[in-house]
Amino acid sequence: EIAFGLNLRSDSCEKVYIVHNMANVMEVQTEDNLQYQFFPISSGSIQFKVRAPKDAHLALTMAPQPGNPMIEVFIGGWENTKSVIRKNGEKPEKAEIETPQILSSGEFRGFWVRWDSGIISAGREGEAIPFISWADPEPFPIAFVGVCTGWGATGTWKIEDGEEFNTPDKLEYKFGPAASGYLEFDYRGPHNCHVCLTNAPGEVEPMYEFIIGGWENTQSVIRHNRQRPDKVTVSTKGIMNPNEYKKFLIDWRCGRLMLRDRDTREMIMEWVDPNPFPISHFGVRTGYGARGQWRIKHFYKTGQQPR
Repeated sequence: EIAFGLNLRSDSCEKVYIVHNMANVMEVQTEDNLQYQFFPISSGSIQFKVRAPKDAHLALTMAPQPGNPMIEVFIGGWENTKSVIRKNGEKPEKAEIETPQILSSGEFRGFWVRWDSGIISAGREGEAIPFISWADPEPFPIAFVGVCTGWGATGTWKIEDGEEFNTPDKLEYKFGPAASGYLEFDYRGPHNCHVCLTNAPGEVEPMYEFIIGGWENTQSVIRHNRQRPDKVTVSTKGIMNPNEYKKFLIDWRCGRLMLRDRDTREMIMEWVDPNPFPISHFGVRTGYGARGQWRIKHFYKTGQQPR
């Protein structure tokens, strides 16, 4: 059983040493009720398998509930005969295509949905060309994905966690929702892995920044509101590897900011903010000659909470 949390704040101030093992796939059961189950998403795509006789629905939103703006992708609707893209629940559909028997009640069928610069597309597993797409003239930041079934159908979904995405050599943060008081991520790059924590999906103050493997992979710092001197500076020579994913945990509960190595459980650096602020989003970026590959973890096994 897999659970996913949507609380943006944590009331627990217990020490964190290392969290549990990550689940690679979240399995979700959806009833015949057209009620979306939401979970956070950091990359610009989602890969999943679904077993349902018809009407596998996905919603792309800014918050973990239905509401405008919202883009919906219906796969196998109208008795498993067609698929559509809809925005804000309005008709006519933004895109529509015949897809007879695209879903099955007897086997899992794999799909992907992507969104990039306002272009929404969906395709079958193993196929690079989408079977449906639409360019939104008024795109919005997508932070959550919802899944549901209805119109006489129930479904079982297997949704992949930690899909890989890239950041360019450009000091611009990509933001995602912080669904708990900690963040687990994998990073592969030569140096300059940057993570920020904010109370909005943008580069605004107040802000915490973790610069890991900066200064040509020789040191790491914690920075507050981009001000110097840094709150913490530690020597971390060789902490990053361009050929290998490094696994980290950032925790910020109760104003105690910590960075740990998830493999060794070693504390890399920590700082206590005497005036902490509520954190709702994180951002990731690379720069100073570095490009990076990331996997952000969202899904956790029930009962395996940080301790």
